[in-house]
Amino acid sequence: MQKSINKDGIEFSLNWPLVPADVQEQTIALWEAHNALPANTDTAVRAQQAIAFAKDSKTGNPLGVATVQLEHMDWVGQPMFRYRTFAIRDARLRSISVQMVNYVFDLLTTYSSDTGQGGGLYMEIENRQLMQHQNEGVWFESRCSYIGLSPEGWHRRVRYFPHARLSL
Repeated sequence: MQKSINKDGIEFSLNWPLVPADVQEQTIALWEAHNALPANTDTAVRAQQAIAFAKDSKTGNPLGVATVQLEHMDWVGQPMFRYRTFAIRDARLRSISVQMVNYVFDLLTTYSSDTGQGGGLYMEIENRQLMQHQNEGVWFESRCSYIGLSPEGWHRRVRYFPHARLSL
């Protein structure tokens, strides 16, 4: 599936399950320019998971990227799409992260419904400021719910697909 959305001067490119080579290259360049990933991250593998890429509609400058990976979450008891996002500082004020999570959720809802893969999105909030300032149990705009702390102390959040059923 490929889809392009233009909203508020931001162009969102949604790609799943195959990510075009140019999106992978732009993703790696964005991460490297902003030192966005831990040193031990295989950027080529992670770039293949780039489900959403955002850039400024006027300048073409990259603003952010979201990746997903289908993983079985033992403590949840079912496969979930691990969602990660990075947005440059200037883009965060434009609510780019919220828009990306919602677009990704919509795209994966259809994909999951068609394939039976994944029960929803799972994310760890690896940002202490965000954890302190957006500490609601359910985030209003993205509808992601707090479900506890990771072993590293990060907030865990999930959003289930409407058709998801829990494995017992």
